[in-house]
Amino acid sequence: MTEQNILNCSFQSWYKNYEKITIKSAILKAPPSFVQYLLCDESVFLPDHSVESETRTSSSQPAIHDHRDRSSGAASTTSRLLSCEEFKDFEVYAKQIIKELGGKVFPKLNWSSPKDASWVAFNSSLCCQNFSDICLLMKSSNFITHDLSEPFKACSNSNTDSLPAVEYVLVLREWVDLAPSGEFRCFVKEGLLIAISQRRNQFFPFIQKDRLSIVERTKAFYEKYIMNKFPDKSVCFDLHMTSNKILLIDFNPFNHITDGLLFTWAELSGEEPLDSKSEEVVHGVTFRAVPAEGNQRVRP
Repeated sequence: MTEQNILNCSFQSWYKNYEKITIKSAILKAPPSFVQYLLCDESVFLPDHSVESETRTSSSQPAIHDHRDRSSGAASTTSRLLSCEEFKDFEVYAKQIIKELGGKVFPKLNWSSPKDASWVAFNSSLCCQNFSDICLLMKSSNFITHDLSEPFKACSNSNTDSLPAVEYVLVLREWVDLAPSGEFRCFVKEGLLIAISQRRNQFFPFIQKDRLSIVERTKAFYEKYIMNKFPDKSVCFDLHMTSNKILLIDFNPFNHITDGLLFTWAELSGEEPLDSKSEEVVHGVTFRAVPAEGNQRVRP
């Protein structure tokens, strides 16, 4: 995997080409002060001018501090960042976008969402209604820190002296309640759709019954919108499927840094045979779902 493969999966690299088949989103260029703020300090300091009274956080969240009157270097740096006009202007812009998108958004950076930090939020949801919600989730997320500090770590040809510059963005996606049973991850290797995995670690009885339709619809979607159109021949993409609609959710590199879910990367890469049971293979695609209640995330 190369740095370019990573950059091709960055949200702003693909969104405009697939805007009509994905969730409505806004891409905000992240100013340096916001990036530095996300990387600064182990505690969670929220901008005092953005903490609306209705901020919805759980009782188990990490300590949240007012950034003023702190003597430590980290707090002093945070205070400086939060007080600068660039950061304040960015906050105002983000609030405007949240309003334009209906008042509820799903936040992410170029590649990752702060899903590993959902435990700090109200009802463990990534639904954000204000700027402080976004800051709380992103400041608490290791996935976000990885995006900012080492996005090319897994690349085979990485050279710290020649890494490409990254233009960081805050992506705000219109909040849509997606049924977990409709989420699937699809694996494309050298232009061929080779595997589809149920996305959520939960048993849904109808998925196995509908696997033929799921594979046929996914193949048709891939061939119409992605095949020979996405710049990389090997890639992973997530989609959400209902009875009458398919939404593209995201692209991820075809690499072990992307969760293989019900597949191992040894299988997907060809290091080990993809030993599929006959009932798993549909039109040449290996399809796996959680097979039974209590049998979650079982790999062969």
